[in-house]
Amino acid sequence: MISILALKLVVLGTLLVLTFLFSVLPLKFVASVRHQADHNRRRRCRHWISLLSCFAAGVFLATCLLDLLPQVRDKLRSAMESMNVPTAFPVSEFVLSVGLFIILIVEQLVLMVQERSTEGYSPIHGPESRESLADHTNHHQEEDMTRDGRTRSGSTGSRHSEGSYAHRLSSSDDDAATDDGQSASGHSHHHMFHKHTDQSSHSYIRSLFLLLALSMHSIFEGLAVGLQGDINNILQIFAALTIHKCILAFSLGMNFVQSHMTIRGILGSGFLFAVTSPIGIGIGIIVFEFTVNPVMSNLVCGLLEGIACGTFLFVVFFEILPHEFNTKARLPNRMLKMLFLLVGYGTISLLLFLSTMGEPGPVKPMPSNTTSMLRMEDII
Repeated sequence: MISILALKLVVLGTLLVLTFLFSVLPLKFVASVRHQADHNRRRRCRHWISLLSCFAAGVFLATCLLDLLPQVRDKLRSAMESMNVPTAFPVSEFVLSVGLFIILIVEQLVLMVQERSTEGYSPIHGPESRESLADHTNHHQEEDMTRDGRTRSGSTGSRHSEGSYAHRLSSSDDDAATDDGQSASGHSHHHMFHKHTDQSSHSYIRSLFLLLALSMHSIFEGLAVGLQGDINNILQIFAALTIHKCILAFSLGMNFVQSHMTIRGILGSGFLFAVTSPIGIGIGIIVFEFTVNPVMSNLVCGLLEGIACGTFLFVVFFEILPHEFNTKARLPNRMLKMLFLLVGYGTISLLLFLSTMGEPGPVKPMPSNTTSMLRMEDII
């Protein structure tokens, strides 16, 4: 019979391969769209990319609210009870909001530095560079139409084509508008170049935040496997983790495709995400052989996962949903996009429900102040 250590190593290698394959699968899907000769077929295929992006948003939102946040709540509550710090303050929700603000502040600082570095180059760029992130997503269609028009005319080199490869393929309605004879005029080449550069940087930064959040979450998932001492538990966690990781990897790949990331960047990011769970498993295997302070472990894991929750919310509500629902060219099929958003949310919800079926939920005693209020109401 296979040993526990050998089984963990098999799980480690399997997760590494499957996660990487699913993270780069959107590249293959988008490449097939690029080689479609028929305009209508290309447009339909690219609409599917937009719908899958909405599906990914549902996956990320469900992962945050239904998977990560309950774990954060349990770990922080356990740590605070062990440290004799009882409180009714919503610590887990507070840590989530801190994570959201950290990501938002970091991005705004990066954008501020970018704006100051480009103010002296183009006088037109100054006022527009101070738009909010939501406003930048509304300019997405105009930028891509102009860039795609330049690509068709052969004025761009191979280096520019590689840099915007994934994004040009994922801009479904932008190409359609260009093919119908629409053009974005009145913009200088330098102005459009710097607007494209800023938009590329914004999307790239957000993709890195998403990769960081998912990687952090994956390390803790790997720890759950590495810390197990029973073969049946390892197999059960591995089955659920494989499905969950494959969906997350594909969703992450779709987010990379929708950004301005290069093919090399997508492959590198996919590999980085693929190795996070094996890293967690390896750490768990090492920790399994030693005694670890459970209080400090719960506290650190809870804080880090709470910050990851805030990153999930940032990516969903500041990146994916505004891009899909606020851009004029992407307004058609609004309800279909909403359906895919719900399907993504429901998929993770169903997986989590099935994986936790039969497990008793935490029983929380009624607070003393609530009991006193009920008694006063009875007296009155």
